Amino acid sequence: MWIWGGYGDSGSLDDLHVLDLQSMAWQNPITSGTKPTPRRGHKAILIENDLMIFGGCNPKSNNCHQTTHYLNVDNLWWSSLDEEKYIVDAYSNM
Repeated sequence: MWIWGGYGDSGSLDDLHVLDLQSMAWQNPITSGTKPTPRRGHKAILIENDLMIFGGCNPKSNNCHQTTHYLNVDNLWWSSLDEEKYIVDAYSNM
C-alpha cells in the first residue's frame, strides 16, 4: 500500500510511506525527481506502475493545486504530467 502526503503536526506533508501487506512492515523509500509540493485532500491512484497524485490543498500557504504528478514505483522517480501519457479521449468509450 502506497501513502503519499496528508496532514500532520507540522501541517501538510509530502512524504511517502509504503506498507508491505504480507510482512506488515513500513518503509520510507527515498525518491528522486520533482515531487509534488506538500498537500492534503489530494486524490491518488496506482495505474500500472505509476502512482498518480492529483489536486489537493496546502492551507498553510493558502494554495490549492490542479496539477498531476506521478511516481514510477519501479525506479522511484517523480514526474509531472506535462506529456499526454495518461490523457484519454473522453469520447473513446462512446
